[in-house]
Amino acid sequence: YQRRVRGPENHTLEKQGEKQILIRTAGGEKKNCTVVLCVSQTGEKLEPQIIFKRKKIPNPKVNGDRFSKNVSVSANIKGWMNRETMKHWINNIFSKRKNGIWRPPSLLILDQFSAHKDWDIIKLLEKYNVHCLFIPAGLTPILQPLDKGINKPFKTYIKHQWGAWISTRLNSKGLASIFQISRWVANSWEKINSETILNSFTSCVLEEEQEIDIVIQDDVDDYIGDNEKEEDAEEQEQEINIVIQDDVDDYIGDNEKEEDAE
Repeated sequence: YQRRVRGPENHTLEKQGEKQILIRTAGGEKKNCTVVLCVSQTGEKLEPQIIFKRKKIPNPKVNGDRFSKNVSVSANIKGWMNRETMKHWINNIFSKRKNGIWRPPSLLILDQFSAHKDWDIIKLLEKYNVHCLFIPAGLTPILQPLDKGINKPFKTYIKHQWGAWISTRLNSKGLASIFQISRWVANSWEKINSETILNSFTSCVLEEEQEIDIVIQDDVDDYIGDNEKEEDAEEQEQEINIVIQDDVDDYIGDNEKEEDAE
């Protein structure tokens, strides 16, 4: 799920009647990156993945700076989630979730983004004993826990850090480094607590056992085939981990995806 964080502040002050209002920015309005967030119904948070819009990630030793140790960093020319970055996320982040090493039966709830529905991705997830459930188009704001109660505070925390950073640079130019952005993402994600995550699931009615059983049954039947339906009654008694994955298109600037598509 791709979403952009708009400019660092959405309001300013000026005298009434002014024809022009100057707003200070860092000069990178068309720069952007994608932040991949994932939470589970138990309140667990997975490590954020940041996808920067560049050909390669610079060597921290050469630049004298470092990325936050609490995020995973990758890059591609569009700064979006694609098949390769999705594979990286599954193999290096999702598979390392709590008890993930045992490959328990899990339900991964995704939106309709093309990289999520790639057949290679679905087959890779099956190797980890994970079944996919895709939220119908247009229903993400209703059925996506990250949309309901997590994305907004997360992006607000990032905006506050950007505001504090730019306020110290009133007489200087330059963009925030990708190293700095990684620390903003890590700090913002740390502030999202388990109570917020659980409330987001509850607001989507994904907390109700009856609703979950129906969703799991419909989804599992698509993959296990008719010849195994007789075993469903026993399988439904197993504990099934439910996780939500979401890509937050993080900032710095105005929407550039329409230009990329052209």
